[in-house]
Amino acid sequence: MEFGAGPNLYPLILASAAGRRIEAVEAGAGNIAYLERQIVCGPEASWLPFHALCRRLNPELPSTPARSLARVHVVHQDVRTLERGGYGLASMHFVAEGATEDREEFADFCRAFARCVRPGGHLVAAFMENMPTYRIGPASRWPGCPVDPATVEAVFAPLTRDLTVRHIDRDPTLPDYGDSGMVLLTATVAPS
Repeated sequence: MEFGAGPNLYPLILASAAGRRIEAVEAGAGNIAYLERQIVCGPEASWLPFHALCRRLNPELPSTPARSLARVHVVHQDVRTLERGGYGLASMHFVAEGATEDREEFADFCRAFARCVRPGGHLVAAFMENMPTYRIGPASRWPGCPVDPATVEAVFAPLTRDLTVRHIDRDPTLPDYGDSGMVLLTATVAPS
């Protein structure tokens, strides 16, 4: 399950190498429409180079982007209302720190993410490190909650075991939104 999928096909394409069914849980109507269009009509051409690179690196990936996305089922639901323990594995990419500027709300998103996986199940997550509030163009303002490995570890340590948190340096070839890289997490959900 991809927690808070947004309009992001990267994790969905990658998961298709290992999963027969992938649920993309998303609340936003615009994001739902985008995901469904990509699944029904086939992904936009901009996704093709990413799929080709992933397939070179992992031949287990389905042979076409459309076949990868055929495994995706869009679930229109607020991630904070997911059933406790409903999944064996969940991933979250750039959701909790990009949905709020408030640290406690960030922690609430992370706890909801961990809660939706049954004890012994697996979590995989990526966070933009030190993501500030940022703008794209003159009119849009996007929230950002600056987090680092210590913040992520503090939130997830009471909820998990086998917790691994690592920093990945910022890619200088990408646009600079003020972040300092990524924080990657893997963990097993602890019994409650």
